[in-house]
Amino acid sequence: AALREERFVYRSPPAGLAVRLARIYVHRGRWLKRLSAAAAALLLGWGSYSLFIDAPAERRLEQQLSTLNRDIRATADLIDRLERRSERLGRRLAETGDGLPESLQGAATGKRARIDQLLQESGELLVQARALAQPADLSADDFGQRSVAVEQRLQQQRELVTQAGQKLGRVEQALAALGTLKQLPERLTALRDAALEISRDPRADEEIRQLHDLGLAALKAGDLDQARRSAEQLEALRSRLETSYRLRIVSRPGEKSGVWRIPDANPDARNYYIIVEAIAPNGERLSREITSEEDGSTRRVNKWGLRVDEAIFRRIARDKQDDGILQHSQFGEKRRGYLDEEYRFDTTGGAITRW
Repeated sequence: AALREERFVYRSPPAGLAVRLARIYVHRGRWLKRLSAAAAALLLGWGSYSLFIDAPAERRLEQQLSTLNRDIRATADLIDRLERRSERLGRRLAETGDGLPESLQGAATGKRARIDQLLQESGELLVQARALAQPADLSADDFGQRSVAVEQRLQQQRELVTQAGQKLGRVEQALAALGTLKQLPERLTALRDAALEISRDPRADEEIRQLHDLGLAALKAGDLDQARRSAEQLEALRSRLETSYRLRIVSRPGEKSGVWRIPDANPDARNYYIIVEAIAPNGERLSREITSEEDGSTRRVNKWGLRVDEAIFRRIARDKQDDGILQHSQFGEKRRGYLDEEYRFDTTGGAITRW
C-alpha cells in the first residue's frame, strides 16, 4: 500500500531561494576551502607587493628627495663660501703692493691686473650661479613633475660654481707667486752672501754673482720662474761648495777596484776606469749625481768609475795584487769651498755608473 501510495519516492523540492541557500550550506565545506585559498593568495600577493615593490619604491623616492634637497642646499652653501673666499682674495690683492721695492712695482702691476681680471670673472660666474638658486622644498607629491627641471638647473649651477672655484684657485696661485716678489730679492742676496762666504774658488765666485744678477734681472722683468731657478741654482751651488769628501778607491772583498770597456766606436781600443767612492769626514759614504760618458744618463750613485790611462790602471792593479791591500787608496779629494775634486791620479774626468 505504501508503494502504491509512492510513500518511498523522493521528489526534489521546487527551486527557490530557500533551496539554493540550503544547497550552499550543504556544500559549505567545498566552497569555504576555495574561498579561503583565494583569500590567502590575495593576501599573500598584497603583502609581497607591499614588501618587495611598494616599500622599496617609497624608500627610493625618499632617498632621491633627500639627496636632491641636500644637493640644492650644499650648492647654495658652496656659493656662499666662494663669495667669502673671493672677498678675502680681493683684500689680499689690495695689500700686495705694500713694502714692494720700487724696481719691482712694474713687474707687479701686470700680475695684479691679471689677478683682478680673474676675480671679476669668478664674481660674474658666482652671480650667474646665484641666479639659478632654487628652494630645497621638493616633496613626494611634486617630485615627478619638478625633479627633471630641478636637476637640470642644479647641474647648470654646479658647472658655474666649478668654473668659479677654478678661477679662484688660479688667483691664489698668482697671489702666492706675487708674494715671492717681496721674498726673492732678499733670498737671492742671502744665498749669494752665504755662497761667497764659503767659496775659495774664483770660478765659483763668478758663477755665484752671475746667478744672483740673473735672478734680480728676471724679477724686474716679471719672470718669476727664472728668478726661482736662479735661487735654486744658488742653493745647489752653495751646498756643493760646502761639501767635502775624499775620493777613495773601492777595495773590498768581492768588489772590483777597476774595470775596462771596449767602446762601440772603436772595437780595437780599451777604456780603463778606476772605481771610486766619496767618503765624508765622518766616514760616511756619500751618494752623488754622476753622468755616464757612455750613454749620457745621470744617476745618483755611491760609487762610480773614473777614466784613467792604461799605465795608471795597471799600477793600481799591481798595488792591489801585491798583498790584496791598496797602499795608495785615495784617488783625490773635494775640499770645502771648491767646486771640483782634485785628483792624485791623472784622469779625464769621464765616468761610468754601470759595469
